Amino acid sequence: MRATIITTKSADPMRKLITRRNEASLRSHGFDVSIITDNDTGKECFWQVWNLAVHLHGASPKDELHLFIPDDFDDIDTERMIKIHSEMNKPYAMNVINDGRVGMWSGVMKADRGEYFVSGMVDCGFFCSGDVIKYLEVPSNISTVDSSGVGRHITMQLLAERIPMYTPHKSLAWHGDHDSIMHPAERKTNPLISL
Repeated sequence: MRATIITTKSADPMRKLITRRNEASLRSHGFDVSIITDNDTGKECFWQVWNLAVHLHGASPKDELHLFIPDDFDDIDTERMIKIHSEMNKPYAMNVINDGRVGMWSGVMKADRGEYFVSGMVDCGFFCSGDVIKYLEVPSNISTVDSSGVGRHITMQLLAERIPMYTPHKSLAWHGDHDSIMHPAERKTNPLISL
């Protein structure tokens, strides 16, 4: 199992504490953990940071669990994530938090699957099977008009490959109403709060 936590150079002391706590928890559950620091390049260059994370995961068996999270996800339910992964048909990708978004960028309609639902989208906090890694690299020419474009690009790539994307009904981590480093103005209007 592999995990990457993406943090920012300007992260406040609380985010640094959360990152260290998440790292310790993931390692205690058998994850190989990498921490990548974004040097505050902003949304325009986030694709570079993302691609570094993808390259750290490399090629792997389809049954291996891969996790990508930002430094502001807290209290990760690692045991539940491992259980869900063990029961999933591969390939798949699943968001770590449920913030109410469904079908963003893809138009896919919500379809209930018990503990989780088909959401037709992933953002940059998700886990997946190893056979999905090869579809996660992002080109340098993505649109960054209203976001980093990374989540949108990955969603469209997985949709093209017919890889199902899910969201848990109950979030697998906590994400609150705090200042956003990547989207400060957007998150004041449209916060992403875990359900």
